[in-house]
Amino acid sequence: MRAVIDENVSLALARALREQGWDVEHEAETADRAVSDKTVWAKAMRADAILITRDHHLTNPVRFPPSDVATLLFLRQGNLSSADEVALVLMFLARFDVSTLRGKLVTLSPNQVSVR
Repeated sequence: MRAVIDENVSLALARALREQGWDVEHEAETADRAVSDKTVWAKAMRADAILITRDHHLTNPVRFPPSDVATLLFLRQGNLSSADEVALVLMFLARFDVSTLRGKLVTLSPNQVSVR
């Protein structure tokens, strides 16, 4: 699986996904910091990747249709530690087959999973 991870998401998540065999590009690891939402979106589109973000702007379906990327995984803002963020995403990926969520917006929080 391929993932593009926005710079506002923990680097630990990139490491954890790579350990599970994912091909991951984390924006915080690139030389071009503070990349625009449009640029991150375009990278996920070109790579046909899951886009993982905490940026609520990317959940606007008019500007960023989820059908353009493999899946849009939005981590709802909250007081999550890096370890909590990693555990939340890994638990979700263990429970759900992301290929069945193609083109969907998935919102994750510690107490809820929402798919639209």
